Amino acid sequence: MWQKKLKTIKKQLPATPNVAKLTPKAPEVKPLSFGEYCQSLQITPLKTDIEIYQSTKPNAKPRINLEHTASTASHDFEFFDEQDSVNEFFRHGQKNLPKELRSGKLSIRASLDLHSYSKAHALELLERFIDQQAPGSCIKIIHGQGTNSAYNQAILLGIVRKYLSHMPQVLAYSYGTPAQGGNGVTLVKLGN
Repeated sequence: MWQKKLKTIKKQLPATPNVAKLTPKAPEVKPLSFGEYCQSLQITPLKTDIEIYQSTKPNAKPRINLEHTASTASHDFEFFDEQDSVNEFFRHGQKNLPKELRSGKLSIRASLDLHSYSKAHALELLERFIDQQAPGSCIKIIHGQGTNSAYNQAILLGIVRKYLSHMPQVLAYSYGTPAQGGNGVTLVKLGN
């Protein structure tokens, strides 16, 4: 019944509708550079906090920085033994771990670059970094060999390794291969 009415209505309609096709014109878009785009959104660039210091020749008699010694005294070990740190460390029963770290069998999950940090700040960053890592993961700590420091002595190398040996989360650590960074990096295996 309603189908018959629909057919009669269809026959009464014109064959082609008189609807004008409207095609919207796309506005012309001028390509913007990244800088112009940021300006249009009123984004200001970040200021860099990097300060560049020119190296000077060391004094014949180095001065002791009392502020620095006071800030480092808060840690559990003496900084004077930092030169006695070992290249490898492992807990009991883990003697093959340093070799496995160097061989690349264990994948490195994260790395921390400590270049240009003071001793106290580097140790604070290191402690926070290790606390954030998943148990059982391997990490790489980049501290440098000391070739750009005063007297060409590694400042953070001994400190970092000595500190790692006192951390209960650390199962083992070792220096890296030349491809990994050599003595300028420390590869660390964390325990569960």
